[in-house]
Amino acid sequence: MLGACGEKDLKFYPTFEESITIPVDNEVVSEFKGTILASDISNAIDDVLDQTDGEIESVNIEALWFVVKPLANNKVQKATCDVFIKSWTSGEYKQILEDYEIKVDKDLKQTPLNELMKDGVDELVAQLDAIAKGNESQDITFKIEDVVEVVELEGEEEKRVHVDVMVNVRGTVTFAQTVEML
Repeated sequence: MLGACGEKDLKFYPTFEESITIPVDNEVVSEFKGTILASDISNAIDDVLDQTDGEIESVNIEALWFVVKPLANNKVQKATCDVFIKSWTSGEYKQILEDYEIKVDKDLKQTPLNELMKDGVDELVAQLDAIAKGNESQDITFKIEDVVEVVELEGEEEKRVHVDVMVNVRGTVTFAQTVEML
């Protein structure tokens, strides 16, 4: 009997997830920033991949969502905001969401982020990809600004938005590996 030998290219698509919490209080300042550490992203990818036997081809965003937790003195049920990501090349912020309505919910329901803006998403994908491939160690910085109340809590006259906004990112890694076939 003769055995066939050769190589086979395989692709794997593991996911990783990271998040940050950005405290928002529109009575204090008008913009709020938070950072996902590059080391946290690298560690999350290392947890799902053994990169010694292959290489990362790309990273894509599978999901981006908010969880909004009301804090003491919050007086609104809904608010709108703009969300940005800081560009590594220009240092300027690229917009991901414009006038996005967030729901303040004591049950901490997830708010999926729809209607994402291309420039901000492209920047986030490029940063995740660079971190995953080990080409960059800069952190990913988000900014929330222009927080405006939409619906006040019943019986409240004050319009203070006082919440923690958890920004969650789930990415999918395209991982290529060549294996010997017997």
